Amino acid sequence: MAADWKRCLDEAVGYLGLDLLTEADEALSQIETGDRLRYEVLATKFQIAAVKKNWWVWDCSSGEPEKIDPSTPEWWIAAAQAARQARTNRDGEVILRMGLAIHQHPEICYMLARVLCSDGQLHEATQFLFVASLKDGTYLDRAIQEEDFRGIWGRDSNGKRYICRE
Repeated sequence: MAADWKRCLDEAVGYLGLDLLTEADEALSQIETGDRLRYEVLATKFQIAAVKKNWWVWDCSSGEPEKIDPSTPEWWIAAAQAARQARTNRDGEVILRMGLAIHQHPEICYMLARVLCSDGQLHEATQFLFVASLKDGTYLDRAIQEEDFRGIWGRDSNGKRYICRE
């Protein structure tokens, strides 16, 4: 039976905190292939690689070593997630803005909206969420479910959610 990805991720983060990098890698390797592409998992892989000073080679979902570099939107998202976890939301925001300057990718817009919203920058967060949702309507559905977006939603008299305007 496949291991629960959240449990494995928690174990990896714990090992990382103890500077047990081999054990952290092993915990992540127990995660099912499809779940290895979750940004939380990629962010932890990024942190492990950073500690090892092996920034560019990660064990990707295929199980094969693959070069991951700033030419992909996923790299920027994982780097921002790692920075948010290790340092501050502001560091994650800066990384996402740099990535957005290179890649006009809706997932980067969505993640930037998430960071901004969790920091209380609701107007700008709404703008980035709108841009992401123009490219892919599922981002609004995801945002409704995300705790980080709770600050931008209001409810009308029928209980239906809407984006608040400042």
